[in-house]
Amino acid sequence: MNTELRNRLEQELEGNLKSLVANIAPPTGAKPLTAGAIAHPAATHSLFGSIVDAAAVIKDHIIDWVTKHEDLAALVPLKDILFLSQRDDHGLTRKDIVVALLKLLTTDGYFLKHWVNLPKEIQEFGEALLHGQDPPESSHPVPATIEFHEAKRVVAHRFTMQSKNPQDDDPVIAEDDNTSMTFTKNLPFSNWGGNVKNTPRYTFVARTVIGVQNLVKWAKEKNYKVRCAGYTHTWSDSYSETGQVLVTLLPLHEASTYPSPELPINSKYLQSIEVVKDLGNQAHVRIGAGTTNNQFREWAFNQKQWTLPMNVIMVEITFGGSNAPICHGAGIKNSTLSDLVVALEYVDSNGVCQTLTDPAELKAASGCFGLLGIVTAITLRVDKMSAAVLQPSKPRIALAVPPPPDYPIPAGVDMNGITQDDLKNAQLEFEANCKKDYSEWFWFPYNRRGWVNCWDQSPDPPMSVQAFPSNFEANLEWIGGYILRLLVDFSVFKLLPGKTQGWLLGWLAMFQLEGSDSASSASPTVALKSDALHFQRGIQNFAPVSDMEWEIPIPEKADG
Repeated sequence: MNTELRNRLEQELEGNLKSLVANIAPPTGAKPLTAGAIAHPAATHSLFGSIVDAAAVIKDHIIDWVTKHEDLAALVPLKDILFLSQRDDHGLTRKDIVVALLKLLTTDGYFLKHWVNLPKEIQEFGEALLHGQDPPESSHPVPATIEFHEAKRVVAHRFTMQSKNPQDDDPVIAEDDNTSMTFTKNLPFSNWGGNVKNTPRYTFVARTVIGVQNLVKWAKEKNYKVRCAGYTHTWSDSYSETGQVLVTLLPLHEASTYPSPELPINSKYLQSIEVVKDLGNQAHVRIGAGTTNNQFREWAFNQKQWTLPMNVIMVEITFGGSNAPICHGAGIKNSTLSDLVVALEYVDSNGVCQTLTDPAELKAASGCFGLLGIVTAITLRVDKMSAAVLQPSKPRIALAVPPPPDYPIPAGVDMNGITQDDLKNAQLEFEANCKKDYSEWFWFPYNRRGWVNCWDQSPDPPMSVQAFPSNFEANLEWIGGYILRLLVDFSVFKLLPGKTQGWLLGWLAMFQLEGSDSASSASPTVALKSDALHFQRGIQNFAPVSDMEWEIPIPEKADG
């Protein structure tokens, strides 16, 4: 880069920074920031330490980008988002973040082509935010229709055309209403994490139990392997193989469209919820394997009688998909979703319907990673509805999960200003949180703070309780997750060093989560437990996502 261009860019960035800092509106009673803070890094501190230090790092990275990539026009909107970090502790809200991201989405050519294909109701919601207006009220928290989405039209078109124009050797698999099961040939497959890819010979969409039976019998005759997939959140390679058969119990466009819709129960598919036994404080509920978490959440909210004791956070997952790999929730008092199974219905390798109810058999069968057959329905033991009293917080990470005494502290954990008394009090709070009905701690790399979401339930939920999150907040989360998906594929963003990418994404993620500095300073929110288990929406939209998990054994004390 020539010296003149570099100097001009530095002046532009410095000018933008001074203007931004000078115009920050601090909270009532807070000391206003001034442009002079730029020359005095110790003058103020934010969530990530010195505001100025963070800004200087960002500025240096932008300079480095332009050295390699002189498309200055592409840098402008991303630069504005990066500079928002200066306002971390000075009144910045989740809405501010989404509005900043929306500006990027509606002005830059790369993002704009995705924006115009979003559902009309989301475009209206976003336009209102951009113009400082109240978004239109919506009876549904996020879009229930995806007719505007180009990806859905393309996939559905390919799927339908190949199904209606079969070749001589293509199968005709009958459903129970005498229609033929739809399929497509050689459709490339990728899981949500993007780490499993293959091309099955056939991808089928099964709508009925008889259809599944007929499919398995045909596959056995033709010597094909059959595997099932839903929203594909499993990182292990438990799916189909190239040249084999993949079957899904969801409409294909519903499972493979981004941003993901939240559709109501469709009785034409294996989606259903039925209370089969009322036991007083518990009940047995039969759930179709293609039923999604969001459909169950809406059912639970509307009837306000029954809830799962635990669940995964995501709403875009089928019950067949969460049961097979033994998914779980959080809390020392809880086990796994598979431990709640009291009946399992499946089609075995001979195409025969089977039902298991013996508790000893269910210990092996309820979480069998798809090896038993294609599960069509499960019956779960659920609890009487209760309420959750939520007081999430964002303490310093060393106070969220305090290190044991004399434990070597990693360099990335900021201990500045934390006293031994602080650590002792944090230890007591951590131990108390571990004993609560729901316990979860989040930390995004390179962030100075963590997010603590630990709560107890109340046995008598108010029947007038509002949906949580609200429709407005759910829309913000849904849009924010999708824009982050686009951001990580943005060519300019990819020029950032990996550490900076991680820091920025973590910073944005923290603003997607509600919480104050400590639980004691947060106003409690009362929500139905079935809503509180799914406190964050739009996670499906942020893909691909890599995953790494550890199981850490906790030894028992002498008293057990």
